[in-house]
Amino acid sequence: MKDLFARYGGHGFIIGKGRASALNLPEDQSLDYMLDHHSVEIIPNLYYISSYTLRPEFMGAMSELPENMIKLGTAEHDFTDAFLQYEHSVRSDIYVGIHEYLNVFAVVIRTYEEDLANIYCCRKSEVVKTYDYVLTFHPKGQSDENCSLLDHPEYVEMLLITLFFTMGLNGLTVEFTPSSRKLGKNISKEFCGNLQGVLNNLKKEEDLKKLMLTYAKTYAFNMKKEPR
Repeated sequence: MKDLFARYGGHGFIIGKGRASALNLPEDQSLDYMLDHHSVEIIPNLYYISSYTLRPEFMGAMSELPENMIKLGTAEHDFTDAFLQYEHSVRSDIYVGIHEYLNVFAVVIRTYEEDLANIYCCRKSEVVKTYDYVLTFHPKGQSDENCSLLDHPEYVEMLLITLFFTMGLNGLTVEFTPSSRKLGKNISKEFCGNLQGVLNNLKKEEDLKKLMLTYAKTYAFNMKKEPR
């Protein structure tokens, strides 16, 4: 059932070839190559890869949560991962962890099985529990000591906004509740309270860019690119 989710490469299909997004994948799908050649640059030194549009081999569904993952919180949001006749709301836990480098973050979501069972009118036991690696968030150019999410809660805010935008939740209903972990406690009530309004104003990628530029100026985010 979950193989049909849009979070695994979008809704676009080409007859006889599978998902349209899979056609753009290179032979080398390593993290380094994908970040260098197939990531989206929002602003200078801020990149992401989203499984909703392009899913390299290291992304997708996992049966177990990797050990290095920390729970950021739980989002209650409109379900956009399948074509449905009626609107449905689900709960998804959101986790983050370091992927190989201190300034590369893997974002994993787990949508509650009981909520999916209600949508598809089946038993909870029929829904396979998976943890879905859906976003690689890369604040490139930030020094190792300047990449701690605990020390820089603005990175967490930037990451969450990018996640919800790439999930197609801009303009839809999203309510985020931080976890009781240190990272979750670092997320301000103001951010959570303003999140819906922020997402409603993100009509296109250019709006996301303008918002990230505001973050960069406010928090002295390094946008100076180093020579190759």
